[in-house]
Amino acid sequence: MGAVNKGQSGVRGKKSDSPSSSGRIEFVQSGGFGGFRKRCELNISALDEAALASLETLINGGSIKLRSPRARDLNLYDITIEREGRKVSLSFDDLTVPKAALPLLDFLTHRAAPVNKPAE
Repeated sequence: MGAVNKGQSGVRGKKSDSPSSSGRIEFVQSGGFGGFRKRCELNISALDEAALASLETLINGGSIKLRSPRARDLNLYDITIEREGRKVSLSFDDLTVPKAALPLLDFLTHRAAPVNKPAE
């Protein structure tokens, strides 16, 4: 699938105020050539409509762990979603990103900030 195109989602939708938008997301991006880490933690209510729709599709499928055996120098993405007493973990890399995850991943990568030291 290749690297995530950060400009892919175009115009951002408005934030969601629906009852299903309560909860938290933790996002960690690690790896890549430099081994740097980026992370963010936010309320689900901060998601735009496209990212929220992506989240709904992903959590309805349950936890996902898709890692390519050839994942050297690829970005690794870990997303933990806690909502309504349920915890779902998603883990994939640049080669295994589910198409349904792209709007959510685009939203989160734009909000993630570098963590002080590279991943080991």
